[in-house]
Amino acid sequence: MNRLKQFLKSGKIISTITGLAVFGTVMLANLAVFSRHAKVSLPAAEELLRYVFVWIIMICTAIGYDDSGLISITMLEESLEKRGRVLPARVIKVINTLFVLFFAGFCVLYSAKITLLQMSTNKLSPVMEIPMYLVSLGMTVGALLWLAVAIKKLYALIRAK
Repeated sequence: MNRLKQFLKSGKIISTITGLAVFGTVMLANLAVFSRHAKVSLPAAEELLRYVFVWIIMICTAIGYDDSGLISITMLEESLEKRGRVLPARVIKVINTLFVLFFAGFCVLYSAKITLLQMSTNKLSPVMEIPMYLVSLGMTVGALLWLAVAIKKLYALIRAK
């Protein structure tokens, strides 16, 4: 039981789920490629691949931002920290986080609008006939996670001494 609690608290569950989703996506992509070479049409696999990509990319964006793994312009921050100017570097980090907060909020707002519009129109995917709002819901969920991480980082920057 303690191992399960440590596993859940360590954040490994998110990494495991994401890793399995990426592995499944790679396998599905390989199946789609091999089916094309075998001249067998698998349009459902191609459609599902596109939809799963939306979910994985949006959720992994939040995870990447939380781990400071996204591309950012850190040249100014690093040069200020090397010179011992911690306060200006922190101010730049706060401004950067505010920009991310704004952009993530923008993504939440508009992806939620798209999701609600697709829910109201009952639009279905062309091949698999699944509701299209399930695809755009991935954008909304990922953007909400990204927004939550940005709020957490902003709070940590403000509280840091």
